[in-house]
Amino acid sequence: MCGNDCSAVSFVVSVTPAALQRHREQLARLLRQRPAQRELVERNIICLKTEQERREDRERIGIKLNRRLSLRPTADELEQKNILHSMSLGKLYFCEAAMDIF
Repeated sequence: MCGNDCSAVSFVVSVTPAALQRHREQLARLLRQRPAQRELVERNIICLKTEQERREDRERIGIKLNRRLSLRPTADELEQKNILHSMSLGKLYFCEAAMDIF
């Protein structure tokens, strides 16, 4: 019909009444085994929040994160307290070369 270069393949599927009945029984069995909505919510599989509520939660979390990040000491402050040591250019090159190995 369309030769050897045909990209679409069509299949003719005949469904017997017995196969259809088996499929329905399998679907019914799977639906009976399905966890309750409450369990899915508890396991964080589904969320009952609206898009607006999720957006508000993300905004609150972002504000909290920015506040905590603003309280962190700067690199200069850490260097002054001898917690962070500044690297010379040679040491920096050595560290970058060592990272290339991995």
